[in-house]
Amino acid sequence: MKDYFEEKVSAICLLDGRRVHVVSQDGFEGEVDLAPLIDKGPLYEPLRTDESFHAVAVERGVPIWPGDFDFSPGTLRVWCEVVYGLGGNRAVDRAALRLTLKGSVAVVGP
Repeated sequence: MKDYFEEKVSAICLLDGRRVHVVSQDGFEGEVDLAPLIDKGPLYEPLRTDESFHAVAVERGVPIWPGDFDFSPGTLRVWCEVVYGLGGNRAVDRAALRLTLKGSVAVVGP
């Protein structure tokens, strides 16, 4: 079984909208649309501008945005795996992310 707490990101590439392509240190690659999460609630408001969203960097295996806002590498991996498991189809990204987030607390913010 995969230990998602040990997951590290080696690269994150921004795609259209709030979609990201994640490359894990073990070579896994996947894409996920973060818009369904970022578009909700005040916690994610700083990431709603292109300027702040595009300022992502990877530090010690974790994608970090301005203000020390980050998404857990393990969480990003799970989200990417769910989208991949559903065929990697862009049309299912939002539904997959909602499904993965339901009942979980895996996002860390300021």
